[in-house]
Amino acid sequence: MTQRIAALFVVGGGFVVQGLLTITGIISARLLGVEGRGELALVVALSAMAAQLTLGGSLPNALTARLAARGLTTRGGVGHLVRPWTVLAVAVALPFGVLFAVLHGEVGDPGVWWLGAAVVALALLNMGYRLVLAGLLGEGAPMPRIALATLLPQTLVTFVMAGMFVVVDRTTPLVLSAVMIGAFSVGMVVSLGLLAARPADADERLDGPDLWRLTRATYVGSIGPIDGLALDRTLVGAIMGTVALGLYSAAAALASLPGMMGTGIAAVLLPRIAAAQADPARERALVRRWVAGATAVLGA
Repeated sequence: MTQRIAALFVVGGGFVVQGLLTITGIISARLLGVEGRGELALVVALSAMAAQLTLGGSLPNALTARLAARGLTTRGGVGHLVRPWTVLAVAVALPFGVLFAVLHGEVGDPGVWWLGAAVVALALLNMGYRLVLAGLLGEGAPMPRIALATLLPQTLVTFVMAGMFVVVDRTTPLVLSAVMIGAFSVGMVVSLGLLAARPADADERLDGPDLWRLTRATYVGSIGPIDGLALDRTLVGAIMGTVALGLYSAAAALASLPGMMGTGIAAVLLPRIAAAQADPARERALVRRWVAGATAVLGA
């Protein structure tokens, strides 16, 4: 019964998030025009790529697996690693802000560099958010908490953009980037509050080098080189310009539902597989059951 409820949250959450993304895509196209929509799409694509290639790619999966396998809380397990991870995240996010300016082509325009700064900020929030969600999954947080953490940022973005659509006729990509940064910052604060309290036992820590070994071992499969990096949007923006990217991104929003649902199912399944590895028969049965269920859902 618990697994059915989890699957219901995942599938329903996938539909909700995709619906919100579709709404924001339409509203942003109306508020920005085709070229502005393309600039915003490039900001989002590069920030997502920055997170996926670095701390937001395979590290969250490794974190979920290790927390679930050992029955640890996120605060107790990785609290000692937050500072070095933060420094590393800033170092790897900065080049993507520069890359935005280069791909945009107008490096002498200060507005382009402000959008590059938005790429860096969104990349950092993306990395942190994925790690917090991984922590919630790994420590076995109730599904309503995970659903709240997953849906809150995009819900805030949608409502703010809908309000702007009523009040103003036009805005800029930088303003909408600031809206997204604010929404994800609020979501990040709320999600951190949903994590379980740090236990009294000070020895409850995950080993940093062990986490990195698992991260490296699962890197290629976790980042999804074809569909996980949004390479298509980056290439369209770089080769054909932001106008073509604006049209392309609006169409792509409608086609991403199956992938989003599959990713959600995988996120829920990972901690269960990690916890069941001590019992191979139970693990095989769990995999068979979820593969069949996921095939039915995605096929439909």
